[in-house]
Amino acid sequence: PGPHKTRLRGWDGCYYEKGRSPRGPLIRRFDPDGETPRPFQGRENGELALENPTFEFAVDRQGRVYVMQGTAVDRYEPSGVLEKKGFIQVPSLPGTSAGVNGTIRVDPEGRVYLATGMKPLGQDIPAELVGRLPETGVRPSLWFV
Repeated sequence: PGPHKTRLRGWDGCYYEKGRSPRGPLIRRFDPDGETPRPFQGRENGELALENPTFEFAVDRQGRVYVMQGTAVDRYEPSGVLEKKGFIQVPSLPGTSAGVNGTIRVDPEGRVYLATGMKPLGQDIPAELVGRLPETGVRPSLWFV
């Protein structure tokens, strides 16, 4: 993979590449050899084009792609056709600041796991770390739970 590309192996045995094109962010699929493209048949150009440049994804045994963008997870059929928009909604808890950054994973049985960043409003760091971190420099923007 080149710059701005990340690869993962789906539970279906194929490789999936997160990248960008002049049209925007996308996911490309490759055969289990990792070299031969395996286009999404239901998509223009065989690529799973997305709207949000900040996304994470996972793939189950059937080849369904779960894409976490912002506060929702969309599920795509193996053909690349959107099966269910907002398959999972990532809640914003009262009194917290939820981030769009997070991660998604699918286990071999098809259970979906999410991790997302959130923090109490107005707090830069957890109370238990006050006085233990340098007062200057980079501060965490989110806490992961």
